[in-house]
Amino acid sequence: MKKGNTMVFFQKLSKAFLTPLSLIASASLLMGVASFFTSGDIIAAAPFLGNTMIQYIFKVLLQMGSIVVSNFAALYAVALPFALVDEDKEYAAFAGFVGYLSFLTGMGMLVDNFPNIAAMFPGNGLTTVLGISTVNAGMLGGILVGILTSVLHKKFHTVKFPMAFSFFQGVRFVPIISVFSFMILGNLFPFVWVFISRGINGLATILNQMGVFGLWLYGFVERLLIPTGLHQIWISVVRDTSVSGVFEFASGIVEGQRPAFMQYLAEGLPLNTTLREMVKFSYGPQIPMMLGALPAIGLAIYQCADADKKKAVKPLILAGVTTAMIAGISEPLEFIFLFTAPVLYVIYAVLYGLSWVFMYLFGNQIGYGSGIIEFVVFGLLRSDSHWWVCVFVTIGEFIANYAIFRWFILKFNVKTPGRGGDYDASLEALQEANDSEEGSSVDAATDPKTLKALTIIKGLGGKDNIEEVDSCMSRLRVVLRDGSLVDKDILNKTGCTAIRVIDDRNIQIIYGTTVGIIKESVRKQLKK
Repeated sequence: MKKGNTMVFFQKLSKAFLTPLSLIASASLLMGVASFFTSGDIIAAAPFLGNTMIQYIFKVLLQMGSIVVSNFAALYAVALPFALVDEDKEYAAFAGFVGYLSFLTGMGMLVDNFPNIAAMFPGNGLTTVLGISTVNAGMLGGILVGILTSVLHKKFHTVKFPMAFSFFQGVRFVPIISVFSFMILGNLFPFVWVFISRGINGLATILNQMGVFGLWLYGFVERLLIPTGLHQIWISVVRDTSVSGVFEFASGIVEGQRPAFMQYLAEGLPLNTTLREMVKFSYGPQIPMMLGALPAIGLAIYQCADADKKKAVKPLILAGVTTAMIAGISEPLEFIFLFTAPVLYVIYAVLYGLSWVFMYLFGNQIGYGSGIIEFVVFGLLRSDSHWWVCVFVTIGEFIANYAIFRWFILKFNVKTPGRGGDYDASLEALQEANDSEEGSSVDAATDPKTLKALTIIKGLGGKDNIEEVDSCMSRLRVVLRDGSLVDKDILNKTGCTAIRVIDDRNIQIIYGTTVGIIKESVRKQLKK
């Protein structure tokens, strides 16, 4: 696989992780609310909540969340092929499920019939999943099955057989080949998994031996990966595996901080650690960044804008800040200074990692969340959350980010919105074009990615003139119908460093390392 194709694959994989993660997030919120109303302290304060029927309802909600907690790996095995393939998604998802069952069964048969192999997996190395006694491959087992199922689907979903066997051809063959393939893989994988699990345990040991520096490194790397789209993979490798801890509950062993916290909501603390230790790799430390750092950055950018341009950039800032505070989505605001000042983004990533450090040092016990809703559910509504720690760190992040960003922007004349940078030039270009179809979008005024994409499309001669958009490591590669329609003056206002015309139909626009983000934004606008 070529380097460019490899990056595209991992970006698509990272995006595919969002499919099960959306369910995990909703299950966490559900369990957070239900566990609040079933806690002894709340029932003592409001005795009517102790009513049998009321408690039964909240216990049902807890159990609904537990379904997700208990089957993380199976969710990935089904959701990843569904998200990774482009056609006949339902067959890919079905093949992922039966393939995962076959995978578990293959591993289980191997260790059941060969005790010497079973001895390679002491302690919690063996487990029961979906009623099948098997090797504990954890979350990564489900992820592996999901990815490989998508490969099998792409390879065989159009396969043709002779007439006598035509009933089994095409998409019907995908689940069949999955059963055979994953049974074989299940008999081979334990020999590889021994070494993989040692690597995971080694990473866990390294991060824990680093102490608070390990926490900072986790947050720092996660933020640095945002522009590449690979951050979800890093998050899952750390938070959903034994890298972030192995926890002994009364009901059994749980690996990974995220599933452990959800198990805690259902049955209480694990036997081998404290709540503070269990949540140290959680998303709780992201709350000070969403509620403190990003609003401060938005304020600094707004105050540094030229007086006559503040009104124009205000919608952009407000949209980014509101999205971060309510939805916990930081990219709209981050991409403003990522494009204009990469060094400033690295400084931001350093401060981002420090949120994990200070939240842990001061005794944070919020185990989930990113925005204000999660802060209420998992912070204010829980007596054991130490939510005031989050408030102090939020204030600290606000002060630090505001001071650093304001100083850096003014000191180095960073062209953030309102200071004559790409955003201003793009807005002017669209206004001059007066194209009602491409230039009047509300998103264009509030999202720098959308604005840049619309300006690029305009500079390339409009949607109808663009046949294909791709990219390499630094260049946006475009195939046009008519190269004479290109307006280089408009393209130069999008922040490119150079424009290379290959021939009358092919053009390359050089943007640097952010070109992957730009490509996806342009493609998204072309589909509208």
